Parts: sequence; C-alpha cells; structure tokens
Amino acid sequence: MGACLRREMTTVAVPLPHRVDLFDDFTVDNMMRALKRLEAVLSDDVARPPAERLVKLSYVREDVDVATGERVQVTVTDPDHELAGVLETLRHIKASKKDRPGGAQRASVKPQIDRAAYLLLANLTLLRKLHLRFRQRLNVLEFTTLSPPLSVEQRRSLVALFEDINTSGSGAINLAEFDAWVSRDCETVGDSVYLPLIFDLVPVARREHLRVGEWVHFYDRFCVMSETELLRFAFFQLASVGKAPGELPRIVVSTLKERFFEFAEAAKNPNNVNRPLLQELAKAALTKKRELLSSKREVRLVDGYSEWDTVGFNAFLEVHAYSGLCNFALMYMHKRLRRAVFGERWWDRRRHQVKFERRQVREGDAGAAAGAGGDDD
Repeated sequence: MGACLRREMTTVAVPLPHRVDLFDDFTVDNMMRALKRLEAVLSDDVARPPAERLVKLSYVREDVDVATGERVQVTVTDPDHELAGVLETLRHIKASKKDRPGGAQRASVKPQIDRAAYLLLANLTLLRKLHLRFRQRLNVLEFTTLSPPLSVEQRRSLVALFEDINTSGSGAINLAEFDAWVSRDCETVGDSVYLPLIFDLVPVARREHLRVGEWVHFYDRFCVMSETELLRFAFFQLASVGKAPGELPRIVVSTLKERFFEFAEAAKNPNNVNRPLLQELAKAALTKKRELLSSKREVRLVDGYSEWDTVGFNAFLEVHAYSGLCNFALMYMHKRLRRAVFGERWWDRRRHQVKFERRQVREGDAGAAAGAGGDDD
C-alpha cells in the first residue's frame, strides 16, 4: 500500500492561491514560507514613511464569533502583531501534525488556516512581485477526474510536460509560456486568435492560467477532440449571438475586429495568421448579403444584426473546407499537443474509448428512464 501511494505522489510547482478556499489545498510549509518573506519586508517597512510601506497596513478578514458561532468581519490594523500571531499558530498546527491538505485533522484548524490566508491575500500583489516559487507533493490521481481514467504513469507524463512548459516555476502555465512552447517550430501560431481561447476549454481557478490539475484535464479533453468537435468549440468561442440554451449561435462578422484584437491586427497585416479566416468570413457574409438582396426578401434581424452579417456553424465548416489556412493554427496546436505526449494513434484510440463510454452512459440513462416510466404504469 505504501509503495503504491509513493508511486502516485509527485512533487510539482503550485501557485500561491488567490482565493481563501484554495488555501485548503496549500501546505502549511508553503504558507509559512510566504509569511516569513512578508515578515522580512515588514521589518524593512519600519524605515519607510507610512505611505510608502509595502505590506498592507489595514485589511478586513472574516472570523467566527466564539460566543455566537456566527461569522463576523474583523478589521486588522496591526499587521506586525497579526503576522506574529499567524506564524505562531501555523507552527503549532505543524507541530500537532494537523497540516496535511485534505486530511481529516486539517479541517479542524480551518479557521486558523483562513486567518493566514486573509493575511496573504491582502498582500497578494506584493508576494507576486517577489516571485516566490512553491512546490508540494500531490497525488496525481487526485488532480482531476478523467473518464476513462488515465494511469499513474500516463498522468506523470502530462505532469512532466507541465513542468517543462512552466519555465517560471509559478505553478500555473500562462499564455506566454504556452505560446513559447507551442509555437517553438512555427512562430505564427503565437498570434492566433485561438491560442488564448483554448484555455477556456476547461474550468480554471484563474483566467488564462492552467494549474497542474487543470492542465491534465485540458490536455486530455483537447487531444481527444475530433476535427469537427474542435471546430465546433472554436466556432462557439467566436460566436457572439444566439448562445443561450435552445438558440443557434452565430458569428457576427462586423464585430470580430472589435471583439478580438487578433482580428484587428489581421486587418492591417496581410501575413497575419488570422487573416485568411477573417477574409473568408467576410466573403461568406458578403455572398449572403448579395443573395438576400437579389431575392428581395425582407432581411431579418438576429439580436439586432442583419442576418447577412451572421455566420452559422455550417457556413463556418464550409469556410474551413474551402481554405485550410483559415484554422491552420488551431489544427497545428491540436497536432502539436497530441504528438508531444503518447502520439496521435494513442489519442485516436482514447477518443474511441471516450465515445464508447459516453454511449454506455446514455444507454444506461435511457434504460433507467424507461424503467422508471414502466414503474409509473
């Protein structure tokens, strides 16, 4: 059992949390390291005028009223005293071995952990400027839920690539780091409108940043997508109307340059990687306008835009089929990630596994619904 657990554990870079609840998974050692750095800055602050001090002098944190058990707000006005008290509390937690994230005893000291979290969050901007780097041991099987599951070794492979790309050691891959890696052999990919958009493929704690668990989830989901699924996701990201449930999403061509600076740049630069897509979408809209005008049919409005100014998914697929350059960067990134770990054939097999499992779930749900209906009879 111990050997299996050791095999599942790995030490990886983690970011300084930016919300109180995220500190539940942050080690006490890392919290104390950040607080000691604040302590050093605070000692230098004494020589500075109050207006120039770096450590936040006053902030509000939540606490629990001992008498009533209700949550109350406490204003901290003495950071030196607060810092000393928090550090002493964390030392006690560590000595009593209640510091393991996720452990049953950790929950019993949550108010004390939260108190330290509020102090760190009040000085988050300062701590980020200090470029502190944190690492901790994590269970690779607890990063994220994947179905079908990946083995420990397979997850470790994705974690190893995460560490390679996260050159800053910040614990979260940002756009600049992903850009540097994915466009290493094709510089134009870094200018693609899709590069920041694919970070929205999975839920993330911090926009345009992928922590290790989010990275594993993103990588798996991105790589199992078929070309049509990939294009559907891309289309939905570019669409701005008809995105409510039950509606048909559409791209409003005339707004693309306003909504995405990448398209604004493409309009100025004929060599921009987004230029073919912008041009073909504009042509599709112009063709649609001519057809509508020649038919003399009344032009409908779609969320306030002329229908000829909108492009649906089928038209988007036609644009893609007409010119491979339109979505070249998206397809390149897809292939780059699939080849980097496991290879394209492996991901094709996994896609079939995912589809098979989804079909089984649907059939099971349908059977359960039919059974429930029969019971009603």
